[in-house]
Amino acid sequence: MQHWIEKANRYLLNTYRRPPVLFDHGEGAYLFDRNGPRYLDFIAGIGVSALGYNHPLIQKAIQEASQKVIHTSNLYFTRPQIELAELLVSKTFDSRVFFANSGSEAVETALKVSRKWGKQFQPERIKILAFEHSFHGRSMGAVSATYTEKYRKPFTPLIEGVEFLPFNDVTGLNDFDLSEFCCAIVEPIQGEGGITPATPEFLSKLREKTKRADVALIFDEIQCGVARSGKLYAYQHTGIEPDILTTAKALGAGFPISAALIKPELADIINAGDHGSTFGGNPFVAHVAKTAFAYLSSDEFLSRLNAVADYFHKKLTALQTAYPAQIKAVKGMGLMKGLEVEIPVLNLVTHAFENRLLVARAGENVLRFLPPLIIEKHHVDEAVTILDRIFKKEGA
Repeated sequence: MQHWIEKANRYLLNTYRRPPVLFDHGEGAYLFDRNGPRYLDFIAGIGVSALGYNHPLIQKAIQEASQKVIHTSNLYFTRPQIELAELLVSKTFDSRVFFANSGSEAVETALKVSRKWGKQFQPERIKILAFEHSFHGRSMGAVSATYTEKYRKPFTPLIEGVEFLPFNDVTGLNDFDLSEFCCAIVEPIQGEGGITPATPEFLSKLREKTKRADVALIFDEIQCGVARSGKLYAYQHTGIEPDILTTAKALGAGFPISAALIKPELADIINAGDHGSTFGGNPFVAHVAKTAFAYLSSDEFLSRLNAVADYFHKKLTALQTAYPAQIKAVKGMGLMKGLEVEIPVLNLVTHAFENRLLVARAGENVLRFLPPLIIEKHHVDEAVTILDRIFKKEGA
C-alpha cells in the first residue's frame, strides 16, 4: 500500500487529506482495501454511492449501456438522456433539464440562466443572494456563492455581485431589498455548512420575496436530493417549489452526472449556443442514472429508507443522551445526519477510521453521516456501537 501512496503523492494534485488506505472493491455498505479488511462506509463518497457497492441493478444497467452508444455529441438526440429527463420532470415539477457532470457545473448552469433572466428586466440586475454557511461548489461561480472564507479567499477576485444573509433569518430576509438581484440560491438542507435544514418559514418567505421581485429561486439539492432527506427531494417536505433545482451526487449512483431542472419561463430565454456540455448526459451514464433514479424514487424504496432513518435517529439520540457533555445535538433529516459535538470533530473522524467506520466532518463541529441509502438496521447498530466506543474513550 505504501508504494501506491508514494505514487499518489508524486502524481496526484494535493487537494485532499487522505488516510492510509487503498480501496480496491466494495460490497453493499462496505469498502475493502487490497489486503482484505472491510470498512463500514457511512459517507458513501460524500453522498454519491446511494445504492452502495456492486449493486446488481447497477451492474445490469452498466452491462446494458456498454453494448450501445457510450458517447456521442449533444449535437444529436439520444434516447437515454431524453428518458432520464422525462423521469426527473415527472417526479418533480414542470421544467426543462440540462445535464452536466458535477454539482458545481449544475450550479454554474443555474447562475448563468439566472443572470440572463435578470438582465431581461434591467441590465444591472446581476446580483446573487446566497446565505451564511452555504456551500455550492468549487468552480468560480459556485465558490463565489459559497460562504466559507477558506474556500473563497485564495481565489479572489471572485464573481462580482454576491451578497450573503444569515441562514434561517426570516426577519432579515423580509427587510432585504432584492431589486438588483437576478437570483437567490439556497440549500434546503445545508451540507458542508453543518447538516442544517432550512425552516419551512424561511423557505416560504424566500419564495414569497423572490416571486414578487421576479428573482429566480435556486434550490441546491446536490447533497440533500435524490431520497437522501427521506423525500425524493428535500423541497418536497414543504411543497415550496424553486425556479431551478440542481441535483447531482446520488443521481448517478456512483457515475458522474448532474442536472439543472429549470422552469419553462426561465428555460425559454436560453438559446442554442448559450450553454453546453461535452459529456453531460451522455447515453451510457444517462442509462445508469435512469435505472438508479427509477429505483430510488419508488414509494417502496422511500418507505424502507425512512424506517431505517427513523431507527438511526433514535440510536443517535440515545447516544446524545449517554454523552451529553460531548454531543450537543442530533441534526439533519432522513439519512443525512450529523452530531454537533463539543470535542474536536477531526479526532472523531480519525478514531472512526481506526475502527473501520468511514464518516466525515461538516462545518467546524459536526460529525457527518451520509451512508448508502440501502443500509439496514444492523448497519446502524454496527456504526453506533463503534461511535459509542469512541465517545466512551473520549470521555474517559
